[in-house]
Parts: sequence; structure tokens; C-alpha cells
Amino acid sequence: MANVKSTSYPRLATLLTLGVSAVVLCTVLSALLLVDHFAKNYAQKEAGQRQQQVAWQMRDALDQVMQKSVSDVQLLSQLDEVRDGKDPADVRRILDHLQHNFSDYAWIGLAAPDGKVLASTKDMLEGQDVSQRTWFINGKKSLYAGDYHPALLLQKLPPYSIDPWRFVDVSIPVYSSDDSLRGVLGVHLSWNWTHNLVQNILAPADKQYAAEVLVAREDGTVLLGPLKMEETKITASSLQLSRNGKSGVTEEL
Repeated sequence: MANVKSTSYPRLATLLTLGVSAVVLCTVLSALLLVDHFAKNYAQKEAGQRQQQVAWQMRDALDQVMQKSVSDVQLLSQLDEVRDGKDPADVRRILDHLQHNFSDYAWIGLAAPDGKVLASTKDMLEGQDVSQRTWFINGKKSLYAGDYHPALLLQKLPPYSIDPWRFVDVSIPVYSSDDSLRGVLGVHLSWNWTHNLVQNILAPADKQYAAEVLVAREDGTVLLGPLKMEETKITASSLQLSRNGKSGVTEEL
């Protein structure tokens, strides 16, 4: 007779162990995937909130400095020494004092109605004609806050800087006590201060998210950002949102 070979089957306990192990493994993997999903969403949400906070801080800081510049110019224009002073040295002393207290004012000057600079910080441009400068033309009419622009007459006069000199102008008409036009008071605010501002605001976020701050003009020209991008134009959905007065977080490639 032929020998009948017996077939061994796994014991029930072994099957139960394998089954439970498989269920536990699937549960752990599912939990890990779920945790990873929520962790990514949380990290993205936190990064977006931090970036929005940085944008708000940068906006508010820029506004505050511009408001300070406007306030300083308005205050100077009301001083008797500026309105009626006959000696340019008296006017210059006041302007130098303001520049000493706020060194980001690269130049402060008072120009006569014909555009000739009567007095200025450190004698820079005194006697020169600024009648064709935008800050003078507009400042002769009313309080004026100008746009970001490269240095023109002052490009060789301020202290040496690795970065090219860029300014934002604030100017205002000055009237003598008899209400006649005394001239135009103008301030050139160095744009370099914004780089220090970015470092102070961005330091914590930069280490965690490798973030960069971009400040762009309405036409898309980058006024502040990575050096290779400055004074180039960008097109981005976030820029369009800003033009429409909206804020938020967008993902762009």
C-alpha cells in the first residue's frame, strides 16, 4: 500500500497571532500617515501665519518711518529759524541736529523758491539748483512724499556704501511769518535702512523657514529683496491681491 503523507497546518494560535500582528501593523501605519498628514498641514498653516505676520510687521514699520519723516518735515517747516532765519548757518545747525539724531536721513535741505539750495546738512549741494528735482517741484505746492529712486545729485556725496544709494523723498513748502513763500524743505531718506529693518523682523522666521521679504512697487518693480531681484519686475498672484487691497497667503511656483 502507498504511504499517505500527513499535511501539517498552522495552529490556530499562530493564525491568530499573525492576524492580530497584521491588524496592529495596519493600524500603526494608518496612524503614522494620519499624523504625518496633520503635521504637514499644521506646519504649512503655521508657516503661512508667520509669513503673514512678517508682511504686516514690514508694512507697519515702513508706514511708521514714513509718518515720522512727514512729521519731522512738518515740524521743521514751522520753526522760526527755518521760516525767517537770515543766516544759513542757523538753518544748517538745525538740519544737522536732526540728521545726527536720525542718521538714515541722507540729506536735508532748504531751497529758495527759485530752486537754489540755501542751507543743507554738512553743506552738501548748497548753492546748487534743484528746481528740476521732483521733490522740489511737488514740495513747492504741498506736502509731498516721493517714490523710491536712485541718487542723482547726491550720488557722489554721501558716505561710501557697498549698495547703491537709493532714496525716498519728503518735502513741504515753507512760508515766512508774513505768509510769503520762503522755499521748499526736502528730506532724502536713505532706502538702506530697510535692509536693517528686514534683518530685525525676519531673523526668527529666516532660520526656520528660509524666508525672504519682497517689497514691490505697484508696477511690480522689486524695491527690496534678494540683490539679484532688486529693480527687476515680477508678476505674481500675491501682487495682484495686494493691488486689490487684499492680504493672505498664496502658494506660487
